[in-house]
Amino acid sequence: DMYAYGKQLPSYFLNYALISPLIFTLGIVYFQAPLYFGQNHVALGTLILTGSCIIPTLVVVFHVTFSLLFDLERQRYVDYQLTLLNPRLIIIERILFASFYGFILLIPYFPFCYLIGRSHIDFSNASWPALMLILYLGCLCAASYHQLAAIILTSSRQLSIFWIRVNNILTMLGGFFIPFKTIAAYSPLLSYLLYFNPLLYYTEGIRQSL
Repeated sequence: DMYAYGKQLPSYFLNYALISPLIFTLGIVYFQAPLYFGQNHVALGTLILTGSCIIPTLVVVFHVTFSLLFDLERQRYVDYQLTLLNPRLIIIERILFASFYGFILLIPYFPFCYLIGRSHIDFSNASWPALMLILYLGCLCAASYHQLAAIILTSSRQLSIFWIRVNNILTMLGGFFIPFKTIAAYSPLLSYLLYFNPLLYYTEGIRQSL
């Protein structure tokens, strides 16, 4: 996997470590936040921006973990792997590799956001070691449930259903735009239900660390 995905690393790095933070930073802290929040746009824009890395996290680990489903439908390289390793070890390796690969690509995400945003972003209280820890744990969580989905789904034709019925819901109700504190103030019942959303812990952990 290191050899195979290493070839794609420059393209992935450009897309998810550089272009993604550029788009989100320009869109959120330069345009949306001043328009929505006026004088308080730096603090609230930063608050929203911190949830944006949920998108590259999901997309990157999806590409890695779901290659197993595509392989089962076509080349079945996994059949060769099964002659060398226990199936459980193959699954564990895929999860750990996907989490590591996603984490490597996300390390420069927020430093690059800050480089672009400068005075429009407030990272003055950031704990970068804590951020690195939560970024890896978030990648590990995403890799685990994506690999589970890649095993459960029977066909790649079901991918659109998976993204619409699972990933989109977890993302929109996972603190992407709206932090948990705001949701809890609006609806205690909804906030209680969101405790079952693992991505909420990811975005809230990022906000706490930054």
